Amino acid sequence: HINYIRSKPYLDWYIVQDLDTKQMVGSTYLTHQHEIGIFFLEKYTLMGYGTKVLNVLMEHHEIVPEFKANISPNNSQSLCFFVAKGFKYTKTLLSPDQQKVVQYTYVKANPYFAEGA
Repeated sequence: HINYIRSKPYLDWYIVQDLDTKQMVGSTYLTHQHEIGIFFLEKYTLMGYGTKVLNVLMEHHEIVPEFKANISPNNSQSLCFFVAKGFKYTKTLLSPDQQKVVQYTYVKANPYFAEGA
């Protein structure tokens, strides 16, 4: 897994741990293009971790003016999450044959952005 992470263009990658139970509940990453990925083990979804992780990630990366979320059209839970957090739709990526939606991109300005920080 470490070799996989090192082979990708990630600015940062974090393992998410519940501070009370010390259980590993998921992971999150930020690419060099400021794309966010948030993943949780199924039993830890819809428990508020996503909101906490997103806020910490944005605050920790205060030099990033805007974040992107590339979301599969089949992941309605993720679509709802990012829309509820203020991300706005910007584009749709179609398959090479232009017959199928591959992903949607949503963006949000970083509320913690500090130019020159």
